[in-house]
Amino acid sequence: MIEKVLVVELNSNTYIGMTQSGEFIERELVPGLAVGDYINIKKEDQKDKGSIIYHPLFRLAAVFILVLSLVMLNFDQTSLVLTIDINPSIEISLNENEQIIKAIGLNEHGKELLKMNNLKGSNIDEAVSFIVEESIIRGYIKPDIENLILISRIVKLN
Repeated sequence: MIEKVLVVELNSNTYIGMTQSGEFIERELVPGLAVGDYINIKKEDQKDKGSIIYHPLFRLAAVFILVLSLVMLNFDQTSLVLTIDINPSIEISLNENEQIIKAIGLNEHGKELLKMNNLKGSNIDEAVSFIVEESIIRGYIKPDIENLILISRIVKLN
């Protein structure tokens, strides 16, 4: 297929032309060519067949990376946030599979507790068990008196 190209710039060995679709292309200079001339070229010549982006494996790799990125983006998306306040105070973000994707200490005791285990990748049962056990060991929860544990839940609606 033949397409008209408007010559917009001349260089020592090449010319730059604008196709009818508005693309700029660079080709080997043709003798006698001047700025403003129209030249007919084969439409398939506009693609640089040697370019890596036209290689089938490159296209396959690009599709694979795109799909993997979308899966990982969805996997790390927060769908539920729990805040556990004993003293330590900890905020836990979970994905749709109820796996912890992030845990943040909201006060110094919470930050100190998470230095031992950041809880990422754990399920909520493991995380609560760890937090309660460590709170008992550190004296934040005392078995012989009444203790207050506040758990707040925020569900993210999609």
